[in-house]
Amino acid sequence: MGTIGENIRQQRMKRGLTQKELAKLLGFRDDLNGQIRVSEWERGVKQPRADTLKNIASVLKCSVDSLLKER
Repeated sequence: MGTIGENIRQQRMKRGLTQKELAKLLGFRDDLNGQIRVSEWERGVKQPRADTLKNIASVLKCSVDSLLKER
């Protein structure tokens, strides 16, 4: 089963992005804090808000459903 965080990580890696690059594409101004936030999502420490999840899906060119889907 895939968690939201695992799905974000899989889609990010599929696009060849680092956590820092994803954070920048999502508009985080501070590279370190953005990378920490992405890491927290991927490890399941925190969950992205609904509006952020939409942005993640847009940046990663996938559907929100694919990020929410348990595998």
